[in-house]
Amino acid sequence: MSSDRLQVLRDEAEAILQAVQRLGESFPKALALLEKRKGRCVVSGMGKSGLVGRKISATMASLGT
Repeated sequence: MSSDRLQVLRDEAEAILQAVQRLGESFPKALALLEKRKGRCVVSGMGKSGLVGRKISATMASLGT
């Protein structure tokens, strides 16, 4: 693998570690609430947030949520 591709992986790994530090205690609590719910989960948005919402919805559907 080229050094450029390895650097991309290092950068992405660092970004994930930084996100973990910023999320705090509320993120795992929100995930736990979603896990316990029965029925449907509604994701909405307009413009760019709508596109992100569609991606989240597709991901959750593929996971059976």
